[in-house]
Amino acid sequence: MSPYLYPVIETAQIETTFLELAEQWRRETGMLFVTSKIAMHSAY
Repeated sequence: MSPYLYPVIETAQIETTFLELAEQWRRETGMLFVTSKIAMHSAY
């Protein structure tokens, strides 16, 4: 039995998700100057 109690996602899937969210964050916050708004973005 695996010691992990949560589903393990393959590294490639995690990396793809991360890159997609990072690109979304860059597109949607590139014009912002308020640090708190940038950090509170859902893709951050």
